[in-house]
Amino acid sequence: MRPSFLHALLPFGLFALVACKGADRPGSITGDGAVAPPPPDRPLSELPPLVDRTDPVDGPDGPPSEVGADAPVPDTGAPTDLGRDAGSDAAPMDTPPAVNRLCSFRPEQLNAIAVRLATCLGQPVQPLLEAMYRPEWWESGPIPLRACEALATCAATVRSCPDLFNDCLKYRVTPVDGGSCASLRPSCELDRQATRCEGSNIISDDCEGVSRRCVATTTEAVCVPMRADPCAPGAPPRCNGDSYEQCLAGVYVPVRDCGRALARCDVAVGGCVGTGGACSGEAVTCDGTRVSRCRGGRASVVDCALLVTGGACRTVGSRSFCGGGTECDPSAAPATGRCEGDTLVVCAGGSTLRFDCRGAGFSRCGGNGCVP
Repeated sequence: MRPSFLHALLPFGLFALVACKGADRPGSITGDGAVAPPPPDRPLSELPPLVDRTDPVDGPDGPPSEVGADAPVPDTGAPTDLGRDAGSDAAPMDTPPAVNRLCSFRPEQLNAIAVRLATCLGQPVQPLLEAMYRPEWWESGPIPLRACEALATCAATVRSCPDLFNDCLKYRVTPVDGGSCASLRPSCELDRQATRCEGSNIISDDCEGVSRRCVATTTEAVCVPMRADPCAPGAPPRCNGDSYEQCLAGVYVPVRDCGRALARCDVAVGGCVGTGGACSGEAVTCDGTRVSRCRGGRASVVDCALLVTGGACRTVGSRSFCGGGTECDPSAAPATGRCEGDTLVVCAGGSTLRFDCRGAGFSRCGGNGCVP
């Protein structure tokens, strides 16, 4: 299996890519093209790619849509103190001292990123929004590969789906109209852009945009760290500090950064384990402002403020999660949200979010959330 890097995002990832700006069009991509929030501890190589909802390579039907380009941009604010090296004042019980490698987005920034991403992927907005409020979601995928500052800026400024993919994500998955791209040979362009085929999708990933380089074989093209250790075909996964790595294209490639959510790498479980006391089951609970989840038989405890500014662990009914309120249950909210005119209403971290689709540059509210 090879990773689908915007990265997610997922990577993120998140964020220059040589690609055509096709027209945004509605429609669903299934199979390899379907995107779901990465479940915890699932290796990135098993995650489906992000899908650029632009026209197929073989049949573009028009110029990029710029609906709503003159509408005012929502005031999400400029990012502040979003660096991954910012320390935390929190001292979680049963967790070792750790550097904060989560972005600590303000709620409006995290919400805007999630809604824009779901809209441009044609995916239901609520499941993705809920997933992005979980610390472990940020351990893998194309999105977390991108800089916090870039993500926050994109949340406030992107005006269309082509802008999101080309200018922010620098990663594209383009469906081939009516067939397979199996004849496409994996390649690297100037050691920068990795291009390959997955099913009926052509994937183009700007490795330089995430400080990586491209490596290609006859079967795959992937973005790898600038200094990656070589490995023989079929070599088993390994832990490199907090990073869970797989052997891809002849080198070890990080596919999950366990330290991002204050966990540690464990090859035996194929991913990340907590650093706290022994536990069992899958329940998520609150420990003050911290959210606790059992991972690999050990408790993983993360202060929610590391993920979202002012956030804390909240409980609604039997569900606990990171967020800022208790007026709604994210897991029980409609997957596609609901529309009040052109306003999308969803549950974001336990608080009701009203997102102005037209004001954000989209055409209207409807479908899976906003409509490109």
